[in-house]
Amino acid sequence: MAFTLIELLVVIAIIAILASMLLPSLGKARDMARRSSCMSNQKQIAIGVNSYVDDYKGWLPISCDAGANPSQWIRETGIYIGINPNDSSQYRTKAYLCPSWNKSIFNGCGGYGWNAGAGIGDNNYSCGNQENSYRPRVLLSSLTQPAQTILAGDGTDWMAPSSGGTWNYQYIYAPSVRSYAYGPQPAVGDRHGGGVNFVWGDAHVEWKAQKFILAGFNGDKDYYYKRVK
Repeated sequence: MAFTLIELLVVIAIIAILASMLLPSLGKARDMARRSSCMSNQKQIAIGVNSYVDDYKGWLPISCDAGANPSQWIRETGIYIGINPNDSSQYRTKAYLCPSWNKSIFNGCGGYGWNAGAGIGDNNYSCGNQENSYRPRVLLSSLTQPAQTILAGDGTDWMAPSSGGTWNYQYIYAPSVRSYAYGPQPAVGDRHGGGVNFVWGDAHVEWKAQKFILAGFNGDKDYYYKRVK
């Protein structure tokens, strides 16, 4: 039996309504899958960090080398999880590429960074130097609250309008950095359902809401970034 024009239009309208109801759910499912994949990546990174610490007598990797290369932490951890440290083209592959990262910039950044600005290790005066102070390599044992201290993970997806350095994407910045003209604004991302994944000092990987990290703890907005609390 042939459809009349009115019946055909009704069917099309129903399909459109059903599609509009399903698409948000499909989008959420896709985002959750990316968040889970990102967490899996970071669990591998945590293995790399732990392996490095075991081999180097408790010392943590460092964000930046003396040549101002913010990929140093990838060089130091990647060798343990299948990355050639001498091939920068691999820095944006495998465990170092966030599935929700869509920028292709500086040194093959894949959306992950190292917490350099709060005493977790930055071996160059000019590299990520928000406080004009030297931050050398540190011991894992020097973290007074490792389960509450960010080591690495999702960086921000935004840059300050005045910033000319895409290297900023390869650092994790504390919330106070928002006061700097060249820092990312806001300093904490929200690429995974309003929050981000991090590798913490005790090697666990956990998602945290952007607003949770930005709020800090006990009056200290940089609490989760500091080596000593």
